[in-house]
Amino acid sequence: MNDGLGSDWHPSLKTQTYNSYVLSDKICNALGIESDQVGLDVAADSVYDVYKNEDNGANLSFWVGYDKSFWINTVMGGKEASDIEAKCSGIGLKKGGVYTLEFEYT
Repeated sequence: MNDGLGSDWHPSLKTQTYNSYVLSDKICNALGIESDQVGLDVAADSVYDVYKNEDNGANLSFWVGYDKSFWINTVMGGKEASDIEAKCSGIGLKKGGVYTLEFEYT
């Protein structure tokens, strides 16, 4: 539903384009060819977590949005800068790839 639907619940151009990216990647994997992963969400299988050192007073809550946005609400930061650490793993980055990483804080 997030990718959009055309009329009468048929896939939209956006959905068909995304499906072609996924299919191209699957064909490359089946043939043993390295996929360039153009158009794929390289964070689709990623894991988001937070380390907090409660012994130093760090206190927070966090959640991951449907769009893989990572929200951390800090109540107490602890005593050291390392008492709270955001962790993102399983993001498939490739050498020479172009990626966007954005931060927003208040």
